[in-house]
Amino acid sequence: MGEGLPWLTFAAISFLEVHLRFYHRVFEWGGGGSTVYFTGRCARVVTVEDNPYWFGQIPPSENWSGFLRRCNVVVGVDDYVFAVSLFGQPFDLILVDGLARPDCIRAAPAYLKPGGLLVIDDAQRPEYREAIDGILDGFSVELSDYGPTPFHPDFKISLILRKRLQE
Repeated sequence: MGEGLPWLTFAAISFLEVHLRFYHRVFEWGGGGSTVYFTGRCARVVTVEDNPYWFGQIPPSENWSGFLRRCNVVVGVDDYVFAVSLFGQPFDLILVDGLARPDCIRAAPAYLKPGGLLVIDDAQRPEYREAIDGILDGFSVELSDYGPTPFHPDFKISLILRKRLQE
């Protein structure tokens, strides 16, 4: 968990510092430092995590709900990806930072409020390109930053998209 920081680029963290509001509802595929970060800044955080180790590392919080959903070739990805559908109202921010990222990227727009933020970790990975390109018409690019991250030696791209008010 480190210092309770998401493993996004420093520029992405700075962007979130300015744009997050205490009343925001956040959904994240993949938990960890980002969970700690969001629970300290937002009204509600829902996390779906596949890895029991990481799930166990997330400290309890009054405004956090966590769900362990197995995701593999035997079980499939639907339980993991569509766990977001269990929460009714759309979210103000969705973070894609877990497994099955292309499927999560494609699913996210339906569960994000107009004007909401979609944050995609490791957006430089070629296997995510088709999914990202497939949703871009409904979004504006707020930040696409190639840079360092806390607790990780490699540079990567954190992508922050804002859902258009009207599609």
